[in-house]
Amino acid sequence: MKAYLRQQLQKAVSTSKRRYMNQEIKVDLDLTYICDRLIAMALPCVDDAVHRNDIHDVAKLLATKHYGVFLVFNLCEDHEENGNGNYDTDLLYGQVRKIPFYDHNAPLLTQLIRFCETASHWLEASPQNMVIVHCRGGKGRTGLFVSSLMLWTKVFKTCSKCMLIARSSD
Repeated sequence: MKAYLRQQLQKAVSTSKRRYMNQEIKVDLDLTYICDRLIAMALPCVDDAVHRNDIHDVAKLLATKHYGVFLVFNLCEDHEENGNGNYDTDLLYGQVRKIPFYDHNAPLLTQLIRFCETASHWLEASPQNMVIVHCRGGKGRTGLFVSSLMLWTKVFKTCSKCMLIARSSD
């Protein structure tokens, strides 16, 4: 019953965002493959944050499908979601880079450039490498950084094309 209630609460919080479900490894996450090597997701949380992605489920997915070839970018401030923005990066195998800035604000241009440089170098290093970006809800800050990376790496040539890639189902 507890698992069912958690699942229903997560779906309600996700609203219209697409969810990643994998019955084989038993995960249901607020996470979207934007393309084959780029993932956008909501904050992975520990302990009692039942309405967010459980960090252990995120780790299970990454260990099963992308072990050793992923790099997570955490855009959260440390204090967000009762401190969950400052999660133990060892729970994600130490493969996390922090670029914190406040929700509903623009990042510094240097932060955005540093992200694009680091992420594109990571992707160029191996065709198996993945980039995963998250903020608290996985929409605003994450969308900005994901769109910027797609422009930087020339996946698309215009901002409007990048913005057509959606995490939502509506």
